[in-house]
Amino acid sequence: MLMFIKGKRDKWLCYAVVVAMLLTAAFTLPFATDTAEEAYADIYGDYTYEVLEGSATITGYYGDRDSIDIPSQIGENNYPVKAIGDSAFNSRYSLINVTIPSSVTSIGDYAFSSCSKLASVIIPDSVTSIGEFAFIGCNSLINIFIPNSVTSIGECAFYACISLKSINIPTGVTSIEGYTFQECSSLISMTIPSNVTSIGAQAFVDCSSLTSVTIPNSVVSIAWNAFLSCPNLRLKVYSGSYAQSYAIENGVPYDLIDAPVVVYPVVTPAAPTVQPAPKAAPAAPKKLAAPTAKVGKKQIKITWKKSATKGISGYEVQYRIVGKKWAMKKIGAKATSLTIKKLKPGKRYEVRVRALKKSGGKTAYGAWSKTIKSGKVKR
Repeated sequence: MLMFIKGKRDKWLCYAVVVAMLLTAAFTLPFATDTAEEAYADIYGDYTYEVLEGSATITGYYGDRDSIDIPSQIGENNYPVKAIGDSAFNSRYSLINVTIPSSVTSIGDYAFSSCSKLASVIIPDSVTSIGEFAFIGCNSLINIFIPNSVTSIGECAFYACISLKSINIPTGVTSIEGYTFQECSSLISMTIPSNVTSIGAQAFVDCSSLTSVTIPNSVVSIAWNAFLSCPNLRLKVYSGSYAQSYAIENGVPYDLIDAPVVVYPVVTPAAPTVQPAPKAAPAAPKKLAAPTAKVGKKQIKITWKKSATKGISGYEVQYRIVGKKWAMKKIGAKATSLTIKKLKPGKRYEVRVRALKKSGGKTAYGAWSKTIKSGKVKR
């Protein structure tokens, strides 16, 4: 809203402001309107997603298949899938194999955390970033190839991947963040590429099978506790490099890459202390039993049994005309029923329920209950 301003000078200033606003609106309003129309969240098959500026982000998966190809397009308008969102596949215990499409450019925080059966992930060379905790607790992941398009790997990305035996660091990565490979107890060797300049706190702590890490001259910073509790480790370093000085000062055995092999004695650092890693996302609530659906006049009353998981934050209820698009309602943790009103008479509806739990700013979702069909809604 414009205010009338007294005085000639202020009057001309007001005119100038009006002209600037009209010019700005003329050039920007068509684009702003399109963006506003496309910014929304929706459900497509077993996926939930959000659309912004014509591109989609996968925000959740609630199927029970063991192998999936994430779609490159989603929704009725075939929006291109550009990102795997935070916690999108968190605690999907059935997943074994996942293929990410070449449309995706980023993998979010906690994206595949606690997928305990996940053994294979195919990451395309379109991806440029992997978020924090992205694969934490993926106990069955044995090896993974990260394309050179990736330039950043977040803190704790592969924390406690206890079966991981081999992994490559892309040439575009410039730092190994803290806790990235902590407790990867099956990891055997690692070659750090020449663009990396730093190795963060506890990056390789408790990698008990680790025997060799090759460190280039480009590395000029290594946290003092980066390699604690790696009893079989020998670093491979260059003569006169920062990595050689680090090995000597911290008592880490090493070999020179550019000189005959020399065995140096191990000097145990004084009283090292391993700090606990940041907490992971909460465990997903248990799957609920199938609900019941009692039809009434243009309404259905959905009833379910209270979740057996302690400390849940609430429930989500989905309903739809059989074969149509899902709609969803959220309800508090104490509720065990919900009445959906203003429904179409003469139609049968499908309903399903799941519990959710929030902790530390993250949300874990239980599996959907069995989908049931109601009788015909009354007039």
